[in-house]
Amino acid sequence: MLDALRRASNSWVLKPLLLLLVLAFVVWGVADIFTGGNRATAIASVGSSEISVEEYQSAYGAVMNNLARRFGRRPTAEEARLRGIDRAVLEDLVNGATIDQQVRQLGLALSQATIAATIEKDPNLQGPDGKFDRPAFENILREIGYNERAYLNLRRREELRQQVTQSMFQDVPVSSTLSNLVHQWREETRTIQYFSVDGATQVKLGEPDEAKLKEVFDAQPRLFVTPEFRHVVALALSAADVMKNLEVSDDDIRKAYEADKANSELPEKRRILQIPYKDKAAAEAAAKAIASGKSFADAAKEAGATEKDIDLGLITRTDMFDPSIADAAFKLDKGKVSAPVTGRFSTVLLQATEIEPARTRTIDEMRQEIRDKLAATRANDTIRKIHDAIDDGRAAGRPLLEIAESVKLKAFDNKQIDRLGRKPDGTPGYEGPDQAKVMRAAFEGKPGVEIEPIDMDDGGYVWIDVLGVTEEKQRPFADVKDDAKKVWQRDEIARLSAELVAKLIERAEKGEAMATLAKEVGSKLVTSKPLKRFGNDQGVPAAVIQRAFSIGTGARASVDTGDGVQRVVFRLVEITKPTDPTKEQSAEIATQLRGELQQDAIQSYVLALRERYGVKINEPLFKRTTGETTEQR
Repeated sequence: MLDALRRASNSWVLKPLLLLLVLAFVVWGVADIFTGGNRATAIASVGSSEISVEEYQSAYGAVMNNLARRFGRRPTAEEARLRGIDRAVLEDLVNGATIDQQVRQLGLALSQATIAATIEKDPNLQGPDGKFDRPAFENILREIGYNERAYLNLRRREELRQQVTQSMFQDVPVSSTLSNLVHQWREETRTIQYFSVDGATQVKLGEPDEAKLKEVFDAQPRLFVTPEFRHVVALALSAADVMKNLEVSDDDIRKAYEADKANSELPEKRRILQIPYKDKAAAEAAAKAIASGKSFADAAKEAGATEKDIDLGLITRTDMFDPSIADAAFKLDKGKVSAPVTGRFSTVLLQATEIEPARTRTIDEMRQEIRDKLAATRANDTIRKIHDAIDDGRAAGRPLLEIAESVKLKAFDNKQIDRLGRKPDGTPGYEGPDQAKVMRAAFEGKPGVEIEPIDMDDGGYVWIDVLGVTEEKQRPFADVKDDAKKVWQRDEIARLSAELVAKLIERAEKGEAMATLAKEVGSKLVTSKPLKRFGNDQGVPAAVIQRAFSIGTGARASVDTGDGVQRVVFRLVEITKPTDPTKEQSAEIATQLRGELQQDAIQSYVLALRERYGVKINEPLFKRTTGETTEQR
C-alpha cells in the first residue's frame, strides 16, 4: 500500500510509458484475437486458453514500437531483457487471458452492433464536429495493422474485460483522512545547509610498502586475473547488408507509392510547451500573470519547471496521452497561450511555438523509405537461401572461413578475444553485429561442438565456431604491483574520506559553524531551496534529499555520492508542513488514489483467478523466442 501511495504522489502529470503499456495489457491487452484451439506453439496457457508464439511476438513488437516512437530508438533485445520488458509482456498476456477465461465462465457477450456503436462514440475516433470520423478510424487501423473485423474483435474483448473488472471495482472508497495524509506526505518540504568534501584533494596518501600491496593482492585476488580468451570465428548474415545489395527499380518504387497513398500523408505537427499545475486555481493565477506580461518561460520557472521540462517536442496529436489536453493544444494559434486545461492528472497551460501543417509527401521524399520497405520484404528470400547454403556447408563439415568465402560474406576471425569482445591489449576484437549475443554464445559453447546460429535483432543470423580456449590465469604478485597500488589508493581515499567527514560532523555537533567547516575543506556552505520528498533539484544529489527526509530538524548527516571520494555533509534546517489541501487538490488526490486502489484490487482479483484456472509457462519456448539463455536469469 505504501508503494502505491508513493507511486501516486510521483505521477501527477504522466505515468512512465512502460507502466501505461503494462496497465493497458493487464486490463485489456492483446491476446488470441484471431485463432483458437490447441497449438503446439503455445508459449503459455491459462486453463484452456493458450497464448501462441505469434501472439507474444505481436504484443512484444507493439510495446517495442511504442518505445521506439517515444524515445526515438528501438531498444535492443538485450536492453529489453535487462529492463524486464520481455517478461512483463508475457505476464500481461497471461493476465489478459485469465480475464478472458473468467468472461467465458460468466457467459458474458456483446453483439457486433453494440461494439460498433461503442466505436462510433469513441472520442478518439470523432472529428471536430463530434461525429465518427471514418478516415481517422482507417488511419488507426493502418497504424496497428488490423482490418476492421479484427479491430471489432479486439474492442469486444476490451469491453468484456472492462465489464468484469470495472464493474467490480469502479467505486473504491477513498477517505478524506487518507487523501489528507497523502497531501501532507507529498507536499512537505525540507530545507538543508550543505557542503561537499572532495576526498581526492583533502586526503593525503603516503606510499604503500610492499606488505600493504601484498595485503591488497591477497584480499582481492580476482582483481588480478587474466581473463579467459577464446579463438572465435563468427560468420554474420545481416539483414541490413542483404538489403543494401538488393536491386529495387524506380518503377517498383512508383507502383508502391501509388498503391499506398495514405502512407504519404503526414499529420500536423506542433512544438508544444506545457506547464503542469497542482490545481486549477494555481493555473488560473499563472494564466493571469502571463496575460499581464509575464513570459511563458518565467511562469514555468515559478512552477518549478525548466525549459527542458516543459518542451514536449515537435509532436502529432496522437503523441499526446491526454485527449483533452491534445485537443486544446492543436486548436491554439501559434505563440498563443491557452486558458487552463484540466486533464486526467493535472491542470496545464499550453503554448504552441511551432506548427508544421499536415501535408502529402512526394515520391522523391519517400523514395528511400519505400526502397527500404521493398528491400526488406525481398531480403527474406535472399536471407533464407544464404542461410540454407551455410547450413549445408556446416552439415558437410566445412569450416566457417571456407563457407564465408563461398557465400561471399565476411567472417570475423578473432584469435584471442574475451567475454566483452576485447583483445588481450584491451582494444575491440569482434566488430561485427550483436556483439553481446555473439560473445555470450561463444563463451557458452565448447571447441569442436557446433553452436546453433544466433538470431540477430535485424532478422539475420550469426554462426559461430569456437576453435580454442585459453583459460583464465591468476597473475603473479610481482607483475601486478602497479595495479595493486591503484586499488590500495582507491580504497584508502574512500576510508580516509569517511573518517574525515565523520570528524567534521562530530565537530559540528559540538557547536562549530558549518560555514567554518566548509571553508576548511575548500568548499562553500549552500542553503537549499525547500526540497520535496521526490523533488529534482539539480544542485542537491537525490541521495541527499532522500537522507534529509529520514532525520529530524537540526540533525547532521553525510552521504557518499557513489564514488567513495565525493561526499556531502549537511544539516537539516527546517521542516515545513503544508497547509490543508484545497477542494481541487483533495479531489485530484482522491481520483489518483482511487485509480491506484482499483489497480491493486484488480491485480489481486486476477492473481486469484490465475490460481483458480492454473497458469503454465513454457519456459524453454519462451527463452528460444526471446533469445534468452539460462545464464541470464
